[in-house]
Amino acid sequence: MWLEASSTLEFNIEAPSPFVLMLRPRSGMQQWIAREEYVLSPSVPAVEFTDSFGNLC
Repeated sequence: MWLEASSTLEFNIEAPSPFVLMLRPRSGMQQWIAREEYVLSPSVPAVEFTDSFGNLC
């Protein structure tokens, strides 16, 4: 079975601020991510990293 999920997050901030977001569903034996896309507007630098618990941030 194929499922599609999407969301839109909107932040209105007055000063540049760092964010740490954990948006990816977990992949594993029972499910996997076939495709994902992130669109940042305005375009800003983004870096992915894995935290000490193994979560992709």
